[in-house]
Parts: sequence; C-alpha cells; structure tokens
Amino acid sequence: MKILSATGVFFLRIYRIIALLSWSIVITSVAFICTVFRKEAVAVRRAAYFTQVWARVCAGIMNVTIDVRGTVPENGALVVSNHTGPFDILVNASVFPVRFAPKKELKYTPVLGQIVAASRPVWIDRKRRLEAKKTAQEITRTIELGVNMLVYPEGTSTDGRHGILPFKSTAFDAAEFTKCDVIKVLLFFETPSDPGKSSAWYDDSTLGAYLWRALGLKKVVSTVYIIGVTSIQSGEDRKSMAKRIHHEMSEEYAKIL
Repeated sequence: MKILSATGVFFLRIYRIIALLSWSIVITSVAFICTVFRKEAVAVRRAAYFTQVWARVCAGIMNVTIDVRGTVPENGALVVSNHTGPFDILVNASVFPVRFAPKKELKYTPVLGQIVAASRPVWIDRKRRLEAKKTAQEITRTIELGVNMLVYPEGTSTDGRHGILPFKSTAFDAAEFTKCDVIKVLLFFETPSDPGKSSAWYDDSTLGAYLWRALGLKKVVSTVYIIGVTSIQSGEDRKSMAKRIHHEMSEEYAKIL
C-alpha cells in the first residue's frame, strides 16, 4: 500500500468517521423500522441479520480483511472468542449473525451506545449481581430462538499475543442450562501496512484515544480460527466447563502462535 503522509492519515481518519457514522445511522434506522412492533423472536433474528450487514460494511470501510479457517456452524449457539478490542466485534459479527452482550457502561457512550443499542444487545451489568440471573435468562432465550450469542469470557481485552486470560464462568450459564453448542473461536490480527502498530486495545488509553489510533490503521488483516464445537459434558457445571474450554482454546492458541 502507498505510504500516507501525516496529512493523508488525518484525512483517512476523517473519511472513515463520516463513512462509519453515515452507514451506522442508515442501517440502524432500517433495523429499527424492521424490528419495532415485531414479536420478540422476529425482532431478535432480524436484528442479528442487520448486525451482520452493519459489521461487514464497517469492516470494508476500515479495510479489514477476514480469513476464516474452519466451517461456520449452524446458528443458535454460544460463540466464545478471545478478546483484543473493538475490531473483534466487527470480525465476529461479520462471520456470525450474532446478538451482542456488551458492558452496560457502553450504553451511555455518545453515538456508539446508540448504535449498539439498535442491535438489541443483552446488556451486562457486572456491578449488580442481582442482574446476573436476568442476563443469563435473556442469553438463554436468545439461543433458544436460534440466534447466536457472542461472549468474551475473558472479561477484558488483551494484546492478543500472550495467551488467553482465565474465563469468567458466568458467560457459560446459558450453555449449562440449554445444553446448546459452544463455538470456540480464536482471533488474530496483523497490521501489515503499519509495522509496530497494533489493532488491539489493551493499554490504559481512553476509548477516544484508541479509536483515533485505530482509524489511522491503513489495513488490518484478521484470521478467524473456528477450532471446534462443543457442549457441556456429563458431570460438568458452568465452572468446570469454562475451565475445560479455556484449556482447549489455550492449547490451540499456542499451536497457532
């Protein structure tokens, strides 16, 4: 790719901001019209479809290429992925029609919160334990409707190069209750046009500072490894299931690196 000057990178960022906001406003408006006043099952399925359309176009605007290794399973599963930052969302949603489970704090982020809210996510409030049961029930209901539920059980993002953090077992409540399939996914990213720069958000920078940096990345190459499908085994509870799946994914992670 042609090397851009500092001015060129600045205008690239501005172009992407305008394009991403314009596209997001259009697709969220269409999604709202197509889901409002609909029955829950129809609304959730349509929202997952529009989320995938939104993510694929956004990935194009950000010049993210996606290489999928493995077969994409049928819908109605818990998609478990490692987490490096916002690019994970674009990539996972491009590959799988999903319903998100973001932190509730994101709901109050200007613009971004409204865009995410249009996808009918299951908001996660980790500060209120009483909400955990309600959240698990909503995730379970989503899977029963035949819609994939996307979770990042590490609970935070990493640099994507030094292993997977221990999983929080609450992410597997629905898998324990419904006995649904669990799709194990590993994501890896490269920035070939920006040597030394990372697409991950794992430091102490603010969301705004990270997004400004990410908007200036000229090309992001993502490899998605669908390493298998599993489900809860006889004698397991969600805690032992979380440990087993973490072990299986960590082994594959080490092999890939």
